[in-house]
Amino acid sequence: MIVAFGLVLLYALDALVLRPVGGASLTLRALRLVGIAAVGVGLAFAWSRLGGRTARALICLGVGVGALVVGAAVTGTRVARGFELGQITGIASLLAALFLIGVGWARLFARRPWWRPVLGVAATLVAFEVVLLPLVISVYATNAPRAEAGPRTPADVSLPFEEVHIESSDGTQLAAWSVPSENGAAILLLHGSGSTRDDMLDHAAMLGRHGYGLLLLDARGHGASGGEPMEFGWGSDPDIRAAVDYLVARSEVDAARVGVLGTSMGGEQAITAAATDERLRAVVADGASGRTFGDAADHPELVGGWIGIPGAWVQFAVTDLLADASPPIPLVDAIAAIAPRPILLIAGEERQEAAANPILAEAGGPTVELWELPDTGHIAGVRTHPEEYERRVVGFFDAALGA
Repeated sequence: MIVAFGLVLLYALDALVLRPVGGASLTLRALRLVGIAAVGVGLAFAWSRLGGRTARALICLGVGVGALVVGAAVTGTRVARGFELGQITGIASLLAALFLIGVGWARLFARRPWWRPVLGVAATLVAFEVVLLPLVISVYATNAPRAEAGPRTPADVSLPFEEVHIESSDGTQLAAWSVPSENGAAILLLHGSGSTRDDMLDHAAMLGRHGYGLLLLDARGHGASGGEPMEFGWGSDPDIRAAVDYLVARSEVDAARVGVLGTSMGGEQAITAAATDERLRAVVADGASGRTFGDAADHPELVGGWIGIPGAWVQFAVTDLLADASPPIPLVDAIAAIAPRPILLIAGEERQEAAANPILAEAGGPTVELWELPDTGHIAGVRTHPEEYERRVVGFFDAALGA
């Protein structure tokens, strides 16, 4: 047991003091070291003074669940992208967390009478759905590893481009590829969670063939852009405004003919940005669903019905505590604010987006077009239906921007 607690504290020391993600001042590291030491002393005191079976079981469960949440959200995602020697403390902590949870569960529930194990299984399932999984998602969204760009550039899809850097309102430098316009119109391309601008090259090739100017933006904390990642895309409006500032200032671009296309997180960012920036005259959102508790509270079907509401509340409440940015307005409210500017929504077979997009289309009114792809995975339409995707998306922008 001592070894398991020690491995958890060792990972905290490594991640917060010795090799903190994003760096930290010496003062902050010292404060963290004092905090970790205090937690260690507190655990030792509680374990020695609270000698009862139930009390020690609760200590094991509390430490184990906390370490499991961080381990699954941070270490798990990093290992999935490629094992590195520096991840050993995180993996050890994750294994220790599983051990502590097993010990705590056994101390509480693996005893007679018969109903105790049954109660334990039921409590575990509820805790997983309402607490553990939402916490893992929250911690991941606010502590995700930086998505690294691949080797491809617009030159690989036969597009001329230049590397540009755009300064957001808080001074953060955002990296982008700029493709000049041949028809006077321009489209801002926004990628999804855990990806970078090179994931939008298929869309860029499609639009570039028709003469559109393009700006492929690395979201904050992704690829070559500065700042910290936030995988729900909260706080992105100032970054998108800066990108639109760049586009409308280009000599070959008509400021009244600028649109935006976003996939997944980028689609949700496009909707909320266009709600307050009327310079975005047309919006294509592929794979948008919901990213705030407001979305789920108004439409429980997005989280599997009312049974999913408690978990959604935990997820977004914890995210709000951990994130630097505040939650954006619900997508339903944002899409209603865009009217009468035209919107094209694209929805694949993924459960949440398939449920969300008809609701969004209804909220947006008659200027919203919905294209449903029940045979297509999340944001995969550009690859699975390339000809129809090009016809619909390019036709939409041609009509909306007068190309």
